[in-house]
Amino acid sequence: MKKEISEFSEKLSWYKNSSGKRIYELKDDKKVFATIIWLKDTGTLAEASSQFGKWTFKRAGFFKPYITIRKSNEPFDFGVLKFSWTNDSELQLKNGKKFYFSNTNLWRQEYGFKDINRNLILRTVPNYNKRGSDGFTYYNENSLPSDELFLLITLSWYIISSHADDENILLLT
Repeated sequence: MKKEISEFSEKLSWYKNSSGKRIYELKDDKKVFATIIWLKDTGTLAEASSQFGKWTFKRAGFFKPYITIRKSNEPFDFGVLKFSWTNDSELQLKNGKKFYFSNTNLWRQEYGFKDINRNLILRTVPNYNKRGSDGFTYYNENSLPSDELFLLITLSWYIISSHADDENILLLT
C-alpha cells in the first residue's frame, strides 16, 4: 500500500479552522487551495470552493444514501454520488463522467476516488492522531482537469469529515 502513496506527486493537508465552526482548509505550508464550509451548525449542506470552482454538497437518503453536487448558483444537480453497501460508491457527473469512491485500505481507513477503469486518482487519509493536520490528500496534478480534480478532492474530505462528525454526535448522545 505504501507504494501507491509514493506514486502520487502532490500532497496537501486538511486543517480544521480555529473559529470553532465546521470549516476546513486544504493547504500546503503557505497557501490555501480549497475550503469547505458547512452553511449551518447542524445539517449536511456544505459549500466547497477552490480557484477552479465552487460547489455545494448535500447528503440525503437513509436506506439509500447519496450526495448531491451543484455548481454554485445553479438550480440543478451537477452530479450525484450514490453510496454502495459494497466498496465502490458511484459518482455520476452531468457531463457523463463516472468515478468511484472507496476505502483503499481497510486497516487505516484511507479513502480514494478511482476512474472508470478503477485506477486510483487520489487518496485522502484522515489523521486520527491529530498531530498537526486533520488529514492528507495525495494526488497527481495532471491526472484530471483541475476543476474535476478539486471537486473530487473536496468531495472526499466532505465525506470523511461528515462521517467523523456523525460518529462524534453518536458518542455524545
